Amino acid sequence: MILYYVFALILGILFIVVPILNGQNALALGTFKASFFNYLSATLTAFVFLMLFSNLEVFKKLPTIPPHYYLGGLIGCLVILLLNYFTTKIKAFYIVILLFMGQMTMGLILDYSIMGQFESKRILGLLIICFGLYLQNAKKEVKQITPKDEPIL
Repeated sequence: MILYYVFALILGILFIVVPILNGQNALALGTFKASFFNYLSATLTAFVFLMLFSNLEVFKKLPTIPPHYYLGGLIGCLVILLLNYFTTKIKAFYIVILLFMGQMTMGLILDYSIMGQFESKRILGLLIICFGLYLQNAKKEVKQITPKDEPIL
């Protein structure tokens, strides 16, 4: 059970660090090269873990998987491209929040379309995050009145 918590901690750290590194790579290499290396390294890492933690029967079943199941890889590649492009243009905090909200929304859609489950807790969580983002932006827009800004009568 402790192993799950360790993996969750590692993934949480990577969830914050990876967009920052992707942004730096996009600045240094360009969006497409950075996305290619990111996706290639993720694919190789996934295959290594697949080889280490499963039997070789999994590889024999790959051709029998319906082609539309592989769309996740294409969508993942597009997400990485967009992430690398926008990382250089917006703050890392917003990228992490947007990624989190996207994952929550997609999880909600998939749960409903595949399993027929609809969790109101997730929608409440998304609404709380959206409200937090609204408050964060509203806080920046409020101008503080100082004594020197007051009109002289």
